[in-house]
Amino acid sequence: MGDIPIIHSVSVVHLCLVAAFLALYACEVVVEGSHVKDELHAIAVRIHYLLDIFVEIPLVSGILVSGVVLTLLVALTVGFWLAHQRALEAFIH
Repeated sequence: MGDIPIIHSVSVVHLCLVAAFLALYACEVVVEGSHVKDELHAIAVRIHYLLDIFVEIPLVSGILVSGVVLTLLVALTVGFWLAHQRALEAFIH
């Protein structure tokens, strides 16, 4: 068995972060829709605020960072492949 390429690992991390963000968004919809009574509205607002600060901001930051890393890895992979193709063509001709 060979090693797992780093681009695959970053892809999995990125997709997991996106899935967690979508799950968080669903939770926020439930929390916002649950304030049937006025006394629960303050609690729902506080929970939503805490979710935004401690969960949503780190998730979005992780999505952005992993997306940039993934983009750079793909660009490097394509550049590496193109350089090898050009070298191969130069060698053949």
